[in-house]
Amino acid sequence: MQPSSTERTPKVSFADPTATILELDRLRETDSAVARRSVSQGLAALARTRPTLALSTAQRWLAEGGSHIESTVQRGLRPLVESRDDTALRIAGFAPSVAVRVVDLSIDDDHAPAFGTALHFSARVVSNETRAVPVLVEYRIEHRNDDGAWRYARGRLMTRTLDPLTDARIRRTHRLPRAPSSRWAPGPARLVVGVNGRDLAAATFTL
Repeated sequence: MQPSSTERTPKVSFADPTATILELDRLRETDSAVARRSVSQGLAALARTRPTLALSTAQRWLAEGGSHIESTVQRGLRPLVESRDDTALRIAGFAPSVAVRVVDLSIDDDHAPAFGTALHFSARVVSNETRAVPVLVEYRIEHRNDDGAWRYARGRLMTRTLDPLTDARIRRTHRLPRAPSSRWAPGPARLVVGVNGRDLAAATFTL
């Protein structure tokens, strides 16, 4: 069965961004979840190559409103959110200035991190806000390659809305490489946890 005209993936033309925006505009509030995902993908493609245009489009969509627009924008701005662009974080609802802390970050002593095993860690995300706030909690593992330069492995821990003056416990296991390589050298490493684009806690370990 062929998809209907409202479910076809919008074509992203970087030579003619105006046509692309018009097509995304047409489909962004369709009843089809497939089409809305395609709109997010189109916005994400713009975010990678024309970030200013993607941000201004997302801001306009949010101002115009719609029953699905917030989730569409969050997915579409993911490339810029992952690069910690302040404007993208704010537009996607993850304000960097929220009064949220990361406490009790610890690496499990019973599972010492080593090549061929996994890094087990936990932390608490604590909100000091008197209103509910959306939070994007991420982590990265900083490690050196064989020429001494730092490299990063990243992951997402949680995306949710924290109620006022509450906290959330996080546990995660991150699989480490099976053996040292040119990208992962033995030696000191660091685990960093951040909320809405801000680094808030760190713990060191040795591989």
